[in-house]
Amino acid sequence: MLTAVLGAALLWRPAAHGVKPAKAKTTCNAKELKGFDCRLMQGEYNLRLLDSTIAWKNSSHHTVDPMPLVGEGVEWEKIRFEIMGHRPVLQMWLWDKPVGQVQSLRWYVADTQNRKMAVLAQGVVRKRSLKEDLPAGEGEAAPVAGGKPKPPAKPKYIYDAFEPHSVRLLKDDRLEWTLGRDKKILEKAGAAHGI
Repeated sequence: MLTAVLGAALLWRPAAHGVKPAKAKTTCNAKELKGFDCRLMQGEYNLRLLDSTIAWKNSSHHTVDPMPLVGEGVEWEKIRFEIMGHRPVLQMWLWDKPVGQVQSLRWYVADTQNRKMAVLAQGVVRKRSLKEDLPAGEGEAAPVAGGKPKPPAKPKYIYDAFEPHSVRLLKDDRLEWTLGRDKKILEKAGAAHGI
């Protein structure tokens, strides 16, 4: 009996020496982007992004923050999470709601270091407009042989070129944000308020 209890205790012990940490996952795949449900992890940080919220935790905090862009018509293009100079940086490329036939790809750079996600910079990096060359009724589901309906055609777009944009780590551990000809240094979230 004592051997069984000791054996169970050894199996239950928390991960420690010789156990590999969870593998880092820094970008959302196509299925996660389309389904608005993505989990990312890097270092001590673990994030879950849903259509309207971002839940993140590290070894000492857990918080839930709103997504910067939500609602009908919003699409996720790309999401990346990385540690840059000991700072957790979340970058999101999100298509906003269409204004007429035009959508803008908004790029958000956020810091999740001080218990609450803070968007440090944002900007439009690309635009697209709906292509109007489909004949009436072509985008609708129509029956095919066998009686099953054909799925509706995906919308087709005309895309503008990307604006050059980047976030890079400087030698002094600060981050430099660039969009087109605009540049700025990204302060740590809460640094201006003494947090």
